[in-house]
Amino acid sequence: MSLISLGLTLFSSVLAIALAWYCVNNTFHGKLFYYRLFKLRAISSKTSVGDDGWTKAENTLGGDFRKFIPAMDREEFENAKAYISKSGDLGRKPLPFWLIAVIGILIIAEGLGFSYLLGTFIAPEGTPDTYLLLMVAFVLVLCVALGMVTHAAGHQLYRTGQINAARVKWQQARTDKDSSFHTKDIGLGDKQSEDAAQSAQTQLANRVGDKGGYAMVVVAVVTIILIAGLSTHMRMKAHEKAEADRTIGVQVSAESSNPFADKADGLPAAVTAPNKEANENAAKQIRDAGTAEAMSAFITLAVIFVITQIVAIYAGYKWGFAAKEGGDAYKRTRGFSSWAEVREVREAFVEPVEELMTGLHAKFSETNRKLQVHSFKQYLAKIAAAAAAADEEEERDRQRKEAEKRAREREQAALDAAAVAPAPTPAPTPAPTMAPTPAPTPAPTMAPAAVAQDDVQSHLDAIDGLPDKGDKERYVLDLDASARARVIQAIKARQQREAAAKEVEGLF
Repeated sequence: MSLISLGLTLFSSVLAIALAWYCVNNTFHGKLFYYRLFKLRAISSKTSVGDDGWTKAENTLGGDFRKFIPAMDREEFENAKAYISKSGDLGRKPLPFWLIAVIGILIIAEGLGFSYLLGTFIAPEGTPDTYLLLMVAFVLVLCVALGMVTHAAGHQLYRTGQINAARVKWQQARTDKDSSFHTKDIGLGDKQSEDAAQSAQTQLANRVGDKGGYAMVVVAVVTIILIAGLSTHMRMKAHEKAEADRTIGVQVSAESSNPFADKADGLPAAVTAPNKEANENAAKQIRDAGTAEAMSAFITLAVIFVITQIVAIYAGYKWGFAAKEGGDAYKRTRGFSSWAEVREVREAFVEPVEELMTGLHAKFSETNRKLQVHSFKQYLAKIAAAAAAADEEEERDRQRKEAEKRAREREQAALDAAAVAPAPTPAPTPAPTMAPTPAPTPAPTMAPAAVAQDDVQSHLDAIDGLPDKGDKERYVLDLDASARARVIQAIKARQQREAAAKEVEGLF
């Protein structure tokens, strides 16, 4: 087997293994197929029970499939969906894997010929194996560099176009000359209603940015033109060199085959001139035709190369997100268009895993092990409850630290005030009187953290007692800054717990 065949075989094998690994680890149906065919029986022997009462096999199966089940709550989903919509990326998707593979194959196919020319020029005395190694190196560099440059150019074209179009509409619609196109940066973690009062164009600028550019577009165009021009020039010069070598070889062969070339009494010039002229004309016509044919072929290759790069730029323009955190927002929504679709897909994904869990329990019974078994929905509920408990504990810890910090600040303020206050004048000693009645012992005060917690709870109880939403908002706004911050955090924590409870309730 030649080195080229061996290299192609190894490359194909590695590509097939990588594709299979990607499908098994990154697609739900690939993981499902792998479990049904191989892994379910392999993990059925992991029957040791952990502290949570679950077997290791159940935790392994649930953990492998949990990442494919949409786990976001509705508030998180709606917030990410609003971010995508306000940034103008609604309906867009990341660059698909199949398109990356197609563009890569096109660039590789185009770059092979050019790489071979470079290899033969750099190492003219090299072996075919040397040329192969040089070709692989050049193709890898060419593919990576061109792929990154063209994708960045396409993305910059789309993003700048979005910004420019929004700016034009904003300038046409604005009535206040002092208004700003971009007011503040709003990320995915912020409330998307912060700039609801602003125009749609300003909302887009707050998430995408207010400045575009064409630097990468210029770099891509210059790179494409240079590579296309240089490759055509090199191919043409290689063709001319080959033609010159062939012409010299023909002339030498003709002279060596002429029996009268070295004789003084050779044929007269009048006899040989017409034949020589005809041969030269025929050779010239052949050379001109070959040159024109080669030039046409080389120009066609250059056009194909340019078209391939245009396709790559269009891919960067068509796919991807203009917003700064558009990719993260898409991951959070999983590409779903509505919350109802999230619930439908969740149910469709949960059922096959429940079947796997039932099959796992059946294999438990084959070993005559009486174990407490659980469903996949119970696993999801366990994970959701653990996450909610962790969030609640984190919120309580944060509130405790804030209360302790405020207590320390008050104590320090009291010490500072006592330090700057003048010393009190000692009062005259009074005449002896009857023994004073001892003052009652004051009741012990609560710790600062407990006082802050009770204070927050009293505010929450008062807010819950108000019938109108506007009254509740005014109540919160009338609080002092520190109390208002604690109450808002407590309300958010309670909303998160309620959302988690609803999610768990919807699983059963």
